[in-house]
Amino acid sequence: MRNTFFATALVTAFVGSAFTSGCSGDIGKLPFDTGGSAGAGVGGGNVGGGAGGDPIENPQFAPAPGGIRKLLARQYINSVKLVLGDVAAANAAPPEDSTLNEFETLAAAELALPPTAVEAYETSARDIAGAVIFDPPSYAKIVPCTPVAADDAACHQQVIENVGHQLWRRALTPEEITPIVDIAKAAGVEYGNFIHGVEYSLMVLLQSPYFLYTVEIGLIDPEHPEWFKLTGPEMATRLSLFLTDSIPDKDLLTQAETGGLETEAQIRDTARALMKKPEARAALNSFYDVLFKLRDLPSATKDAAVFPEWNSTLGQSARMETLMFLEDLVWNQNGDYRDLYNANYTFVDATLATFYGVSPPGGAGFQKVTLPADQKRTGFFGHAGYLARYSHAAQTSPTRRGVFISNMLLCNEIPPPPPGVNTTLPVYDPNNPKTKKQTLEELHYANDQCKGCHLKMDPFAFPLEIYNGIGKYRTVDENGLTLDPTGEVADFGAFTNVTELGQLVHDDPRAMNCIVSNLFKQSMGHSETKGERPAIFAIQDAFEASGFKLQEAIVEIVASPAFSYVNLPK
Repeated sequence: MRNTFFATALVTAFVGSAFTSGCSGDIGKLPFDTGGSAGAGVGGGNVGGGAGGDPIENPQFAPAPGGIRKLLARQYINSVKLVLGDVAAANAAPPEDSTLNEFETLAAAELALPPTAVEAYETSARDIAGAVIFDPPSYAKIVPCTPVAADDAACHQQVIENVGHQLWRRALTPEEITPIVDIAKAAGVEYGNFIHGVEYSLMVLLQSPYFLYTVEIGLIDPEHPEWFKLTGPEMATRLSLFLTDSIPDKDLLTQAETGGLETEAQIRDTARALMKKPEARAALNSFYDVLFKLRDLPSATKDAAVFPEWNSTLGQSARMETLMFLEDLVWNQNGDYRDLYNANYTFVDATLATFYGVSPPGGAGFQKVTLPADQKRTGFFGHAGYLARYSHAAQTSPTRRGVFISNMLLCNEIPPPPPGVNTTLPVYDPNNPKTKKQTLEELHYANDQCKGCHLKMDPFAFPLEIYNGIGKYRTVDENGLTLDPTGEVADFGAFTNVTELGQLVHDDPRAMNCIVSNLFKQSMGHSETKGERPAIFAIQDAFEASGFKLQEAIVEIVASPAFSYVNLPK
Protein backbone atom coordinates (compact mmCIF):
# COMPACT_ATOMS: atom_id res chain seq x y z
CA MET A 1 0.00 0.00 0.00
CA ARG A 2 2.78 2.42 0.89
CA ASN A 3 4.48 2.11 -2.51
CA THR A 4 1.44 3.53 -4.29
CA PHE A 5 1.52 6.86 -2.53
CA PHE A 6 4.14 8.77 -4.48
CA ALA A 7 2.44 7.95 -7.77
CA THR A 8 -0.90 8.91 -6.24
CA ALA A 9 0.53 12.21 -5.04
CA LEU A 10 1.85 13.06 -8.47
CA VAL A 11 -1.55 12.46 -10.01
CA THR A 12 -3.50 14.24 -7.33
CA ALA A 13 -1.25 17.27 -7.15
CA PHE A 14 -1.84 18.31 -10.75
CA VAL A 15 -5.59 17.75 -10.80
CA GLY A 16 -7.78 20.84 -10.60
CA SER A 17 -7.29 24.49 -11.25
CA ALA A 18 -4.07 25.23 -9.37
CA PHE A 19 -2.21 26.50 -12.41
CA THR A 20 -5.06 28.75 -13.54
CA SER A 21 -6.41 30.07 -10.27
CA GLY A 22 -4.89 32.80 -8.16
CA CYS A 23 -5.39 36.15 -6.53
CA SER A 24 -7.50 38.79 -8.15
CA GLY A 25 -7.17 42.53 -8.02
CA ASP A 26 -5.46 45.41 -9.75
CA ILE A 27 -2.03 44.29 -10.90
CA GLY A 28 -0.85 47.87 -11.35
CA LYS A 29 2.09 49.27 -13.30
CA LEU A 30 5.78 48.61 -13.01
CA PRO A 31 7.52 50.66 -10.32
CA PHE A 32 9.87 52.23 -12.86
CA ASP A 33 10.18 52.85 -16.57
CA THR A 34 11.05 49.72 -18.56
CA GLY A 35 13.52 51.55 -20.75
CA GLY A 36 17.20 50.84 -20.57
CA SER A 37 18.49 53.79 -18.52
CA ALA A 38 20.98 52.25 -16.16
CA GLY A 39 21.48 55.34 -14.05
CA ALA A 40 24.71 57.00 -13.08
CA GLY A 41 25.57 55.10 -9.92
CA VAL A 42 27.46 51.93 -9.26
CA GLY A 43 25.15 49.90 -11.48
CA GLY A 44 25.02 52.33 -14.35
CA GLY A 45 28.67 53.20 -14.17
CA ASN A 46 29.67 49.63 -14.92
CA VAL A 47 27.63 48.70 -17.94
CA GLY A 48 28.38 45.05 -17.36
CA GLY A 49 26.49 45.18 -14.06
CA GLY A 50 27.14 42.08 -12.02
CA ALA A 51 27.59 39.92 -15.08
CA GLY A 52 31.29 40.49 -15.51
CA GLY A 53 31.49 43.30 -18.04
CA ASP A 54 29.22 42.05 -20.82
CA PRO A 55 28.34 45.16 -22.92
CA ILE A 56 24.73 46.26 -22.64
CA GLU A 57 23.16 48.61 -25.15
CA ASN A 58 20.05 50.13 -23.62
CA PRO A 59 18.22 46.87 -22.80
CA GLN A 60 14.47 46.93 -22.22
CA PHE A 61 13.17 45.36 -19.04
CA ALA A 62 11.63 41.93 -19.51
CA PRO A 63 11.10 39.36 -16.74
CA ALA A 64 12.72 35.95 -16.84
CA PRO A 65 10.66 32.84 -17.62
CA GLY A 66 8.48 31.46 -14.87
CA GLY A 67 8.46 27.84 -13.84
CA ILE A 68 9.08 25.64 -10.81
CA ARG A 69 12.06 24.98 -8.59
CA LYS A 70 12.71 22.48 -5.84
CA LEU A 71 12.84 23.43 -2.18
CA LEU A 72 16.38 23.28 -0.86
CA ALA A 73 17.01 20.69 1.85
CA ARG A 74 17.12 23.28 4.62
CA GLN A 75 13.95 24.93 3.27
CA TYR A 76 12.23 21.55 3.29
CA ILE A 77 13.22 20.90 6.92
CA ASN A 78 12.34 24.44 8.05
CA SER A 79 8.96 24.20 6.32
CA VAL A 80 8.18 20.85 7.95
CA LYS A 81 9.08 22.38 11.30
CA LEU A 82 6.85 25.40 10.67
CA VAL A 83 3.77 23.35 9.79
CA LEU A 84 4.22 20.09 11.69
CA GLY A 85 6.57 20.93 14.56
CA ASP A 86 9.97 20.04 15.98
CA VAL A 87 9.45 16.28 16.17
CA ALA A 88 8.50 16.17 12.50
CA ALA A 89 11.51 18.27 11.51
CA ALA A 90 13.83 16.00 13.48
CA ASN A 91 12.67 13.09 11.30
CA ALA A 92 12.89 14.99 8.01
CA ALA A 93 15.67 13.70 5.75
CA PRO A 94 15.44 15.21 2.26
CA PRO A 95 18.13 14.43 -0.31
CA GLU A 96 21.24 16.59 -0.26
CA ASP A 97 21.30 19.63 -2.52
CA SER A 98 23.37 19.78 -5.68
CA THR A 99 25.09 22.93 -6.88
CA LEU A 100 25.23 24.47 -10.34
CA ASN A 101 27.74 27.24 -11.01
CA GLU A 102 28.39 27.37 -7.24
CA PHE A 103 24.71 27.92 -6.34
CA GLU A 104 22.19 25.47 -4.88
CA THR A 105 19.27 27.61 -6.05
CA LEU A 106 20.40 27.32 -9.68
CA ALA A 107 20.58 23.54 -9.37
CA ALA A 108 17.16 23.46 -7.72
CA ALA A 109 15.66 25.20 -10.76
CA GLU A 110 17.61 23.43 -13.51
CA LEU A 111 18.49 19.87 -12.51
CA ALA A 112 16.11 16.92 -12.58
CA LEU A 113 15.76 14.69 -9.54
CA PRO A 114 17.52 11.33 -9.76
CA PRO A 115 15.55 8.21 -8.68
CA THR A 116 17.48 8.10 -5.41
CA ALA A 117 16.17 11.56 -4.50
CA VAL A 118 12.58 10.50 -5.20
CA GLU A 119 13.08 7.53 -2.89
CA ALA A 120 14.59 9.79 -0.23
CA TYR A 121 11.55 12.05 -0.34
CA GLU A 122 9.25 9.08 0.06
CA THR A 123 11.22 7.73 3.01
CA SER A 124 11.36 11.18 4.59
CA ALA A 125 7.59 11.65 4.21
CA ARG A 126 6.92 8.27 5.79
CA ASP A 127 9.24 8.99 8.74
CA ILE A 128 7.78 12.46 9.30
CA ALA A 129 4.20 11.22 9.19
CA GLY A 130 4.97 8.30 11.49
CA ALA A 131 6.63 10.59 14.02
CA VAL A 132 3.75 13.08 13.99
CA ILE A 133 0.95 10.62 14.66
CA PHE A 134 2.74 9.10 17.65
CA ASP A 135 3.70 12.43 19.24
CA PRO A 136 0.62 13.78 21.07
CA PRO A 137 1.54 17.51 20.86
CA SER A 138 2.35 17.24 17.13
CA TYR A 139 -0.80 15.25 16.44
CA ALA A 140 -2.97 17.71 18.38
CA LYS A 141 -1.47 20.60 16.39
CA ILE A 142 -2.75 19.28 13.06
CA VAL A 143 -5.96 17.43 14.03
CA PRO A 144 -8.56 19.98 15.20
CA CYS A 145 -11.47 17.52 15.25
CA THR A 146 -12.51 14.41 17.19
CA PRO A 147 -13.03 11.51 14.78
CA VAL A 148 -16.09 9.32 15.18
CA ALA A 149 -14.63 6.43 13.18
CA ALA A 150 -11.43 5.29 11.54
CA ASP A 151 -12.76 6.47 8.19
CA ASP A 152 -14.31 9.76 9.40
CA ALA A 153 -14.25 11.63 6.09
CA ALA A 154 -15.21 15.02 7.54
CA CYS A 155 -12.41 14.99 10.11
CA HIS A 156 -9.88 13.75 7.55
CA GLN A 157 -10.94 16.56 5.24
CA GLN A 158 -10.32 19.18 7.93
CA VAL A 159 -6.80 17.87 8.49
CA ILE A 160 -6.04 17.75 4.76
CA GLU A 161 -7.45 21.21 4.08
CA ASN A 162 -5.62 22.86 6.98
CA VAL A 163 -2.25 21.14 6.65
CA GLY A 164 -2.37 21.05 2.86
CA HIS A 165 -3.13 24.76 2.68
CA GLN A 166 0.08 25.54 4.54
CA LEU A 167 2.30 22.95 2.90
CA TRP A 168 1.12 23.72 -0.63
CA ARG A 169 0.93 27.49 0.01
CA ARG A 170 -2.60 27.71 -1.36
CA ALA A 171 -6.06 26.29 -0.80
CA LEU A 172 -6.59 22.81 -2.19
CA THR A 173 -9.38 22.31 -4.71
CA PRO A 174 -12.20 19.79 -4.10
CA GLU A 175 -10.75 17.71 -6.94
CA GLU A 176 -7.45 17.53 -5.06
CA ILE A 177 -8.94 16.91 -1.62
CA THR A 178 -11.26 14.04 -2.50
CA PRO A 179 -8.62 11.46 -3.56
CA ILE A 180 -6.51 12.21 -0.49
CA VAL A 181 -9.55 11.79 1.77
CA ASP A 182 -10.22 8.44 0.08
CA ILE A 183 -6.64 7.34 0.77
CA ALA A 184 -6.90 8.45 4.40
CA LYS A 185 -10.18 6.59 4.87
CA ALA A 186 -8.77 3.42 3.31
CA ALA A 187 -5.69 3.55 5.51
CA GLY A 188 -7.79 4.14 8.62
CA VAL A 189 -9.91 1.09 7.84
CA GLU A 190 -6.88 -1.03 6.87
CA TYR A 191 -5.12 -0.34 10.18
CA GLY A 192 -8.25 0.05 12.26
CA ASN A 193 -7.33 3.51 13.55
CA PHE A 194 -8.00 7.07 12.40
CA ILE A 195 -4.44 8.17 13.14
CA HIS A 196 -3.08 6.00 10.35
CA GLY A 197 -5.38 7.74 7.93
CA VAL A 198 -3.75 10.99 9.06
CA GLU A 199 -0.36 9.37 8.55
CA TYR A 200 -1.11 8.48 4.94
CA SER A 201 -2.67 11.82 4.10
CA LEU A 202 0.47 13.52 5.40
CA MET A 203 2.60 11.23 3.25
CA VAL A 204 0.66 12.28 0.16
CA LEU A 205 0.83 16.00 0.98
CA LEU A 206 4.56 15.86 1.73
CA GLN A 207 5.36 13.97 -1.49
CA SER A 208 3.32 16.21 -3.73
CA PRO A 209 5.21 18.42 -6.19
CA TYR A 210 3.15 21.29 -4.78
CA PHE A 211 5.08 20.94 -1.54
CA LEU A 212 8.44 19.92 -2.95
CA TYR A 213 8.47 22.58 -5.66
CA THR A 214 7.79 26.30 -5.73
CA VAL A 215 5.38 27.24 -8.50
CA GLU A 216 6.11 30.66 -10.05
CA ILE A 217 3.92 31.21 -13.11
CA GLY A 218 1.71 34.17 -12.12
CA LEU A 219 -1.31 35.72 -13.85
CA ILE A 220 -1.43 37.86 -16.98
CA ASP A 221 -0.83 41.54 -16.25
CA PRO A 222 -3.50 43.63 -18.07
CA GLU A 223 -1.00 46.49 -18.42
CA HIS A 224 1.56 44.19 -20.07
CA PRO A 225 -0.29 41.18 -21.52
CA GLU A 226 2.96 39.47 -22.46
CA TRP A 227 4.00 39.30 -18.79
CA PHE A 228 2.67 37.56 -15.71
CA LYS A 229 2.62 38.89 -12.16
CA LEU A 230 3.11 36.41 -9.34
CA THR A 231 -0.03 35.69 -7.38
CA GLY A 232 -0.13 36.70 -3.73
CA PRO A 233 0.76 33.20 -2.47
CA GLU A 234 3.50 32.81 -5.09
CA MET A 235 4.96 36.15 -4.04
CA ALA A 236 4.72 35.25 -0.35
CA THR A 237 6.51 31.97 -1.03
CA ARG A 238 9.30 33.60 -3.04
CA LEU A 239 9.74 36.24 -0.34
CA SER A 240 9.74 33.82 2.54
CA LEU A 241 12.07 31.28 0.96
CA PHE A 242 14.59 34.00 0.07
CA LEU A 243 14.48 35.83 3.39
CA THR A 244 13.85 33.05 5.92
CA ASP A 245 14.56 29.75 4.11
CA SER A 246 11.03 28.56 4.82
CA ILE A 247 7.57 28.61 3.27
CA PRO A 248 5.23 31.39 4.51
CA ASP A 249 3.67 31.10 7.93
CA LYS A 250 -0.11 31.33 8.35
CA ASP A 251 -0.11 35.09 8.86
CA LEU A 252 1.93 35.84 5.75
CA LEU A 253 -0.11 33.42 3.66
CA THR A 254 -3.33 35.06 4.84
CA GLN A 255 -1.87 38.48 4.08
CA ALA A 256 -1.00 37.34 0.58
CA GLU A 257 -4.40 35.80 -0.06
CA THR A 258 -6.20 38.96 1.00
CA GLY A 259 -4.32 41.38 -1.25
CA GLY A 260 -1.59 42.34 1.20
CA LEU A 261 1.29 41.90 -1.26
CA GLU A 262 -0.03 43.83 -4.24
CA THR A 263 1.91 47.07 -3.98
CA GLU A 264 5.59 47.88 -3.77
CA ALA A 265 5.05 49.52 -0.37
CA GLN A 266 3.38 46.38 0.98
CA ILE A 267 6.21 44.22 -0.31
CA ARG A 268 8.86 46.47 1.21
CA ASP A 269 7.11 46.54 4.60
CA THR A 270 6.70 42.76 4.56
CA ALA A 271 10.34 42.23 3.64
CA ARG A 272 11.52 44.45 6.49
CA ALA A 273 9.27 42.58 8.92
CA LEU A 274 10.62 39.20 7.77
CA MET A 275 14.19 40.47 8.05
CA LYS A 276 13.66 41.16 11.75
CA LYS A 277 13.17 37.46 12.39
CA PRO A 278 16.14 35.36 13.56
CA GLU A 279 15.47 33.07 10.62
CA ALA A 280 16.60 35.88 8.29
CA ARG A 281 20.06 35.83 9.84
CA ALA A 282 20.22 32.07 9.50
CA ALA A 283 19.15 32.30 5.84
CA LEU A 284 21.90 34.79 5.03
CA ASN A 285 24.40 32.59 6.87
CA SER A 286 23.34 29.69 4.64
CA PHE A 287 23.91 31.87 1.58
CA TYR A 288 27.47 32.62 2.68
CA ASP A 289 28.06 29.04 3.75
CA VAL A 290 27.52 28.07 0.11
CA LEU A 291 28.99 31.14 -1.64
CA PHE A 292 32.24 31.09 0.33
CA LYS A 293 32.19 27.30 0.90
CA LEU A 294 32.44 27.90 4.64
CA ARG A 295 30.43 24.80 5.46
CA ASP A 296 33.27 22.68 4.04
CA LEU A 297 35.77 23.90 6.62
CA PRO A 298 35.05 21.53 9.54
CA SER A 299 35.61 18.54 7.24
CA ALA A 300 38.47 20.03 5.20
CA THR A 301 41.50 17.75 5.06
CA LYS A 302 45.00 19.08 5.55
CA ASP A 303 48.34 17.28 5.62
CA ALA A 304 48.93 16.68 9.31
CA ALA A 305 52.69 16.58 8.85
CA VAL A 306 52.65 20.08 7.33
CA PHE A 307 49.80 21.63 9.30
CA PRO A 308 49.52 19.83 12.65
CA GLU A 309 47.40 22.66 14.06
CA TRP A 310 44.54 21.99 11.65
CA ASN A 311 41.58 20.00 12.90
CA SER A 312 37.79 20.09 12.72
CA THR A 313 37.60 22.38 15.76
CA LEU A 314 39.81 25.00 14.13
CA GLY A 315 37.85 24.56 10.87
CA GLN A 316 34.55 25.18 12.63
CA SER A 317 35.97 28.20 14.48
CA ALA A 318 37.23 29.63 11.17
CA ARG A 319 33.80 29.11 9.62
CA MET A 320 32.07 30.85 12.51
CA GLU A 321 34.53 33.75 12.42
CA THR A 322 33.40 34.77 8.93
CA LEU A 323 29.71 34.18 9.65
CA MET A 324 29.85 36.23 12.86
CA PHE A 325 31.80 39.00 11.12
CA LEU A 326 29.13 39.21 8.40
CA GLU A 327 26.30 39.01 10.92
CA ASP A 328 27.78 41.92 12.84
CA LEU A 329 28.41 43.97 9.69
CA VAL A 330 25.05 43.33 8.02
CA TRP A 331 22.63 42.99 10.93
CA ASN A 332 24.10 44.55 14.08
CA GLN A 333 25.78 47.54 12.46
CA ASN A 334 23.72 47.65 9.25
CA GLY A 335 27.00 49.10 8.02
CA ASP A 336 28.88 49.75 4.81
CA TYR A 337 29.27 46.36 3.16
CA ARG A 338 32.59 47.43 1.65
CA ASP A 339 34.08 47.10 5.16
CA LEU A 340 34.14 43.37 4.46
CA TYR A 341 37.37 44.01 2.58
CA ASN A 342 39.29 46.46 4.77
CA ALA A 343 38.17 46.01 8.39
CA ASN A 344 40.94 45.73 10.98
CA TYR A 345 38.85 43.62 13.37
CA THR A 346 37.30 40.19 13.45
CA PHE A 347 35.62 37.74 15.86
CA VAL A 348 37.55 35.01 17.65
CA ASP A 349 37.00 32.30 20.19
CA ALA A 350 39.74 30.80 22.32
CA THR A 351 40.85 28.51 19.47
CA LEU A 352 41.22 31.31 16.94
CA ALA A 353 42.74 33.70 19.48
CA THR A 354 45.65 31.31 19.93
CA PHE A 355 45.89 30.80 16.17
CA TYR A 356 45.97 34.55 15.43
CA GLY A 357 48.12 35.43 18.42
CA VAL A 358 45.64 37.73 20.16
CA SER A 359 44.42 37.77 23.74
CA PRO A 360 41.78 35.09 24.36
CA PRO A 361 38.26 36.48 24.78
CA GLY A 362 36.82 36.56 28.25
CA GLY A 363 34.33 33.77 28.79
CA ALA A 364 33.04 31.27 26.27
CA GLY A 365 32.16 31.96 22.67
CA PHE A 366 33.30 34.63 20.22
CA GLN A 367 34.34 38.19 20.92
CA LYS A 368 35.21 41.12 18.67
CA VAL A 369 38.96 41.87 18.60
CA THR A 370 41.34 44.17 16.78
CA LEU A 371 43.89 42.17 14.82
CA PRO A 372 47.67 42.66 15.14
CA ALA A 373 48.74 45.32 12.64
CA ASP A 374 51.91 43.47 11.72
CA GLN A 375 49.89 40.53 10.32
CA LYS A 376 48.15 42.85 7.83
CA ARG A 377 44.90 40.88 8.12
CA THR A 378 42.47 43.02 6.15
CA GLY A 379 38.83 42.04 6.47
CA PHE A 380 37.80 38.84 4.75
CA PHE A 381 41.19 38.45 3.08
CA GLY A 382 42.76 37.76 6.47
CA HIS A 383 40.19 35.18 7.58
CA ALA A 384 41.66 31.74 8.14
CA GLY A 385 38.56 30.11 6.64
CA TYR A 386 39.00 31.68 3.21
CA LEU A 387 42.76 31.20 3.22
CA ALA A 388 42.51 27.52 4.23
CA ARG A 389 39.56 26.64 2.00
CA TYR A 390 41.27 27.96 -1.10
CA SER A 391 44.60 26.25 -0.54
CA HIS A 392 45.82 22.73 -1.17
CA ALA A 393 46.19 20.10 1.55
CA ALA A 394 49.90 20.78 2.02
CA GLN A 395 50.54 24.22 0.50
CA THR A 396 49.03 27.50 -0.56
CA SER A 397 47.43 28.08 -3.95
CA PRO A 398 47.54 31.63 -5.33
CA THR A 399 45.54 30.38 -8.31
CA ARG A 400 42.68 29.04 -6.14
CA ARG A 401 42.65 32.10 -3.93
CA GLY A 402 42.85 34.42 -6.92
CA VAL A 403 40.16 32.78 -9.02
CA PHE A 404 37.80 33.00 -6.04
CA ILE A 405 38.38 36.76 -5.82
CA SER A 406 37.79 37.19 -9.54
CA ASN A 407 34.80 34.85 -9.89
CA MET A 408 32.91 35.22 -6.62
CA LEU A 409 33.83 38.69 -5.34
CA LEU A 410 34.12 40.63 -8.62
CA CYS A 411 31.91 38.43 -10.84
CA ASN A 412 34.63 38.47 -13.48
CA GLU A 413 34.45 34.80 -14.32
CA ILE A 414 37.63 32.94 -15.18
CA PRO A 415 36.94 29.78 -17.21
CA PRO A 416 38.35 26.44 -16.02
CA PRO A 417 41.58 25.20 -17.61
CA PRO A 418 41.29 23.40 -20.96
CA PRO A 419 41.05 19.59 -20.83
CA GLY A 420 44.37 17.84 -20.50
CA VAL A 421 46.26 20.74 -18.98
CA ASN A 422 48.69 19.61 -16.27
CA THR A 423 47.99 21.78 -13.23
CA THR A 424 50.61 20.13 -11.00
CA LEU A 425 53.43 22.44 -9.98
CA PRO A 426 57.03 21.24 -10.30
CA VAL A 427 58.66 19.82 -7.19
CA TYR A 428 60.67 22.39 -5.25
CA ASP A 429 64.34 22.29 -6.19
CA PRO A 430 66.66 23.49 -3.37
CA ASN A 431 69.41 23.99 -5.93
CA ASN A 432 67.23 26.45 -7.81
CA PRO A 433 65.05 27.99 -5.07
CA LYS A 434 61.91 29.82 -6.17
CA THR A 435 58.92 31.17 -4.31
CA LYS A 436 55.42 30.15 -5.34
CA LYS A 437 55.04 33.50 -7.08
CA GLN A 438 58.22 33.03 -9.09
CA THR A 439 57.21 29.48 -10.01
CA LEU A 440 53.76 30.52 -11.19
CA GLU A 441 55.06 33.47 -13.17
CA GLU A 442 57.58 31.24 -14.91
CA LEU A 443 55.14 28.40 -15.48
CA HIS A 444 52.00 30.31 -16.46
CA TYR A 445 53.20 33.47 -18.10
CA ALA A 446 55.61 31.77 -20.49
CA ASN A 447 52.71 29.79 -21.97
CA ASP A 448 50.38 31.84 -24.17
CA GLN A 449 47.60 29.29 -23.62
CA CYS A 450 47.75 29.91 -19.85
CA LYS A 451 48.96 33.49 -19.58
CA GLY A 452 45.75 35.30 -20.50
CA CYS A 453 43.69 33.80 -17.70
CA HIS A 454 46.39 33.50 -15.04
CA LEU A 455 47.27 37.20 -15.31
CA LYS A 456 43.67 37.86 -14.26
CA MET A 457 43.73 35.71 -11.14
CA ASP A 458 47.15 34.71 -9.76
CA PRO A 459 48.32 38.28 -8.93
CA PHE A 460 45.27 38.84 -6.71
CA ALA A 461 46.65 36.28 -4.28
CA PHE A 462 50.36 37.12 -4.28
CA PRO A 463 49.89 39.40 -1.23
CA LEU A 464 48.09 36.50 0.50
CA GLU A 465 51.25 34.37 0.40
CA ILE A 466 52.08 35.85 3.80
CA TYR A 467 49.48 33.37 5.11
CA ASN A 468 50.20 29.66 4.81
CA GLY A 469 47.82 26.93 3.65
CA ILE A 470 45.69 27.18 6.81
CA GLY A 471 45.87 30.97 7.12
CA LYS A 472 48.72 31.22 9.62
CA TYR A 473 50.79 34.40 9.32
CA ARG A 474 54.38 33.96 8.18
CA THR A 475 57.28 36.17 7.14
CA VAL A 476 58.97 33.62 4.86
CA ASP A 477 57.55 30.74 2.86
CA GLU A 478 57.80 27.04 3.74
CA ASN A 479 61.26 26.92 2.17
CA GLY A 480 62.56 29.95 4.06
CA LEU A 481 62.41 32.25 1.02
CA THR A 482 61.47 35.91 1.27
CA LEU A 483 57.95 36.58 0.02
CA ASP A 484 57.11 39.22 -2.57
CA PRO A 485 53.54 40.42 -1.78
CA THR A 486 53.21 42.76 -4.77
CA GLY A 487 50.83 42.22 -7.65
CA GLU A 488 48.96 43.91 -10.45
CA VAL A 489 45.84 42.99 -12.39
CA ALA A 490 44.86 44.82 -15.58
CA ASP A 491 41.74 47.01 -15.18
CA PHE A 492 41.98 46.58 -11.42
CA GLY A 493 45.24 48.09 -10.20
CA ALA A 494 48.59 47.46 -8.56
CA PHE A 495 49.12 46.65 -4.88
CA THR A 496 52.08 46.03 -2.63
CA ASN A 497 50.39 44.22 0.26
CA VAL A 498 47.13 42.77 1.56
CA THR A 499 45.95 46.10 2.93
CA GLU A 500 46.19 47.74 -0.49
CA LEU A 501 44.48 44.75 -2.11
CA GLY A 502 41.59 45.02 0.34
CA GLN A 503 41.23 48.75 -0.25
CA LEU A 504 41.16 48.30 -4.02
CA VAL A 505 38.39 45.68 -3.75
CA HIS A 506 36.59 48.00 -1.30
CA ASP A 507 36.70 50.80 -3.88
CA ASP A 508 35.95 48.73 -7.00
CA PRO A 509 32.30 49.04 -8.12
CA ARG A 510 32.39 45.48 -9.43
CA ALA A 511 32.59 44.11 -5.89
CA MET A 512 29.32 45.79 -4.90
CA ASN A 513 27.67 44.91 -8.20
CA CYS A 514 28.76 41.32 -7.64
CA ILE A 515 27.16 40.86 -4.24
CA VAL A 516 23.89 42.16 -5.70
CA SER A 517 24.17 39.67 -8.58
CA ASN A 518 24.91 36.81 -6.20
CA LEU A 519 21.99 37.66 -3.93
CA PHE A 520 19.76 37.99 -6.99
CA LYS A 521 20.73 34.48 -8.12
CA GLN A 522 20.00 33.20 -4.63
CA SER A 523 16.57 34.80 -4.55
CA MET A 524 15.47 33.94 -8.09
CA GLY A 525 17.07 30.60 -8.83
CA HIS A 526 18.63 31.83 -12.07
CA SER A 527 21.39 34.10 -13.30
CA GLU A 528 20.23 37.52 -14.39
CA THR A 529 18.97 37.70 -17.95
CA LYS A 530 19.61 40.59 -20.29
CA GLY A 531 16.00 41.72 -19.86
CA GLU A 532 16.42 41.84 -16.09
CA ARG A 533 19.51 44.03 -16.19
CA PRO A 534 17.69 47.38 -16.02
CA ALA A 535 16.19 46.11 -12.76
CA ILE A 536 19.60 44.92 -11.55
CA PHE A 537 21.11 48.33 -12.34
CA ALA A 538 18.37 50.02 -10.33
CA ILE A 539 19.06 47.73 -7.36
CA GLN A 540 22.77 48.46 -7.58
CA ASP A 541 22.16 52.20 -7.71
CA ALA A 542 19.87 52.03 -4.68
CA PHE A 543 22.48 49.94 -2.85
CA GLU A 544 25.07 52.64 -3.47
CA ALA A 545 22.67 55.41 -2.43
CA SER A 546 22.03 53.60 0.88
CA GLY A 547 25.74 53.70 1.74
CA PHE A 548 26.14 50.08 0.65
CA LYS A 549 23.94 48.62 3.37
CA LEU A 550 23.23 45.03 2.45
CA GLN A 551 19.85 45.05 4.18
CA GLU A 552 18.79 47.76 1.74
CA ALA A 553 20.04 45.76 -1.24
CA ILE A 554 17.93 42.82 -0.08
CA VAL A 555 14.83 45.02 0.21
CA GLU A 556 15.50 46.48 -3.25
CA ILE A 557 15.72 42.99 -4.74
CA VAL A 558 12.31 41.93 -3.44
CA ALA A 559 10.73 45.29 -4.36
CA SER A 560 12.03 45.04 -7.92
CA PRO A 561 9.70 44.16 -10.80
CA ALA A 562 12.16 41.37 -11.61
CA PHE A 563 11.06 39.74 -8.34
CA SER A 564 7.31 40.15 -8.97
CA TYR A 565 7.01 39.38 -12.66
CA VAL A 566 7.73 36.34 -14.82
CA ASN A 567 7.48 35.49 -18.49
CA LEU A 568 6.08 32.34 -20.06
CA PRO A 569 7.58 29.24 -18.43
CA LYS A 570 10.54 27.62 -20.14
